[in-house]
Amino acid sequence: IEEYNTTGMSMRYVAALEACLVHARNLIEFIVGRPQDKPGRKRPPSDFGADLLLPDWDEPANLERLEVGKLDEFRYKLDGVLVHMSKRRVQPETQLEVWIPYINILFRDLEYFSRRLTAAGSSVGPRLEALIAHR
Repeated sequence: IEEYNTTGMSMRYVAALEACLVHARNLIEFIVGRPQDKPGRKRPPSDFGADLLLPDWDEPANLERLEVGKLDEFRYKLDGVLVHMSKRRVQPETQLEVWIPYINILFRDLEYFSRRLTAAGSSVGPRLEALIAHR
């Protein structure tokens, strides 16, 4: 494998960025699922979602507090760059500056989720809050 791709970025950097983006997509699907053709959200029944820890999480009142539209926009972009194996697919947007605003939105929504977990008495909430604080 060549050490640098055509943009001059090391393959290690691109692999690390891709790993970050895969995890971001997984977190988005955990927090809000995917949009449906009809109003609402969905997750496959076999997937873990935030509603597993907070049964009322998927209620509209909770989702309205999140930046669901921006998370959908981020997930759509992620689907485009992570859809198949290619040395070129990530290159147009390999600079972290492109992704950081979306990652910040994701972390804000994760913070809200962790506060809700803590308020519900879950022992996971404070641990998640601590992890988010050290990002």
